[in-house]
Amino acid sequence: MNDNPFDHYAVGFRVGKGNFGDVYKANSRTTNELVAIKVVDMEDSNDQIDVIRQEIQFLSELRSDYTTAYRETFVVGTCLWLVMEFCGGGSCADLLKCHKRLSEDAAAFIIRDTLRGLDYLHSNGIIHRDIKAANLLLTDNGNVKVADFGVSGQLGLNADSRRTFVGTPFWMAPEIILQHSEDSGYTDKVDIWSVGITTIELVQGKPPYSDEDPMKALVQIPNRAPPVLTGPGHGHSISTFIKACLVKNPKKRPSASEMLQKYRFVKNTRRQSPLPALIASKQQWMNESRAAHKMRRPLPVPLGTAVIGENVQWDFSECDQNPKSGISPLSTDDTDLRPESTNTPHTSPLESPKVDFYEDVMRFALDRVNRRAKNRNGKDFCTYLANKLGTFEREQAGLCEAIAQEIYRRLRSIGYQF
Repeated sequence: MNDNPFDHYAVGFRVGKGNFGDVYKANSRTTNELVAIKVVDMEDSNDQIDVIRQEIQFLSELRSDYTTAYRETFVVGTCLWLVMEFCGGGSCADLLKCHKRLSEDAAAFIIRDTLRGLDYLHSNGIIHRDIKAANLLLTDNGNVKVADFGVSGQLGLNADSRRTFVGTPFWMAPEIILQHSEDSGYTDKVDIWSVGITTIELVQGKPPYSDEDPMKALVQIPNRAPPVLTGPGHGHSISTFIKACLVKNPKKRPSASEMLQKYRFVKNTRRQSPLPALIASKQQWMNESRAAHKMRRPLPVPLGTAVIGENVQWDFSECDQNPKSGISPLSTDDTDLRPESTNTPHTSPLESPKVDFYEDVMRFALDRVNRRAKNRNGKDFCTYLANKLGTFEREQAGLCEAIAQEIYRRLRSIGYQF
């Protein structure tokens, strides 16, 4: 679609990153449905246009409760917007960031529904090729959705396309790394290997060999014995399941359907999701974490999407507009400021070398101003300004620090008190 997506969606902040694009939370203006919008800048992805087109094709054809649902596509300037079902629980990788590792019960529920999604994909001739915790999304109710089809392949394509070197090293099946076979390249069994690695990732907090250099691990995976669970206390059913997934000969690896039917680890999993409590505590942790503020970037939008003629209104109720001294706001006094007492540090907090002045100061402030805008035009201008400022900072490193320091000095010079 080429019409203005801002007429259809109220776009919020960035909630994640996927293959080839950032992901933003949005509301449908007609149905009020929450959606996720993946924004891909085609100027930065010229060599990946075919891959992105392939992802859209796959997504538009999927009809499963265990894969993310596709809504529609827009073109905005040089950007492609993919509108998807919103999974408010984040990814399984997010769960691991908070909880470090999951119980076997929680892992079994996640892996069972992942296999259900893969069984659907494989029965429709699609290989995912990048199964890992980061690509398993969760709804608020704890349902699991296989996501991110940016590197997926179709079994019906020619042999060359199925010899392509794709995926993420630590989760990658040996046959993808070797890129050869007796007949027609690798099959959907590469996803089963990745399921085994992901199972280890969920219960141990990271995939095997993740402490090693990725390229070194990549070279050694085909020559090493298959990974196993380490440490005490693991049940027989999960160990047996992982061993079946990580058979090096893909012809001897079970299919997704066989795994669901024969292996107790996933066959006897509880019906009710154990994940909502984990998701809720993770959300609280993320809200309190500084990392959450870094993730909440507004959407970069072209200036042309804003209506220039509209009045921009702001809510100033959160701040005191009156300086607390008689110094004129128009004063140009640039005298160096002295500490007010012996307890006042001789350097401003803005001079700390640990501060990312674009992310932690300028962008953070613009995000807050964005939330105070009373109409869409104001929000659009905020996102445009934030995006442009980031571009300038990349081209002229230190620009945001200089601006922040001068704002700080100016506010001090006019006697403004916070």
